[in-house]
Amino acid sequence: MVRTKVHFSDRPISRIDDLYGEAHKEAVGKVHSAVEEGHFIAILGARRVGKTSIVKTFLNTYNY
Repeated sequence: MVRTKVHFSDRPISRIDDLYGEAHKEAVGKVHSAVEEGHFIAILGARRVGKTSIVKTFLNTYNY
């Protein structure tokens, strides 16, 4: 099975390889670091920019 990369989806993404752009992947790493250090986090942004995808990818990648 060949997976094609969809740059824009109408559903949140949950795999880090499917995230669009390095900034989103970097955000997942920052969320992980903050959570591991015991910080509370908030992800803010305009509609449809990837907030839910960042959270779902974090949860999936780090098995939370």
